Amino acid sequence: MKRITYLFLALSLVSCASADKSKKNELSKVSIEKSLKKGLTKKSEVIKLLGSPEMVNSDSEGEEQWVYSKTASEWNDMGANVGLFGASFLSSALLGTSLDFGGSKGSSSTKTKTLEVYFDKKGILKSYSLSTSKI
Repeated sequence: MKRITYLFLALSLVSCASADKSKKNELSKVSIEKSLKKGLTKKSEVIKLLGSPEMVNSDSEGEEQWVYSKTASEWNDMGANVGLFGASFLSSALLGTSLDFGGSKGSSSTKTKTLEVYFDKKGILKSYSLSTSKI
């Protein structure tokens, strides 16, 4: 019974650790809304916050569009947020047996967040849009 309790605890900790890590790497709507102020934020401040843009477009009037994107792939296996190796290793170490996930049960998906930032000809934030797509 102790082994099962330890297994559950270990799987919970691994799950929490991987969830926290992925949240830190995302373009967060909350952090964008806090940091980007229309009519106030300068290009240099956006670079400090997000780094160099992946793409820059400009029009004939001197206004610019900067594009940032973040793509993450996820593997969902029977509803667990633990990699197959981690679950198999933990069950082997704590229970003395390995878990069989039945081969290819599960699915993968790709999530892309795109931030478009628009500046006026003076280099001040005019507007922005954040979108998410999942495939």
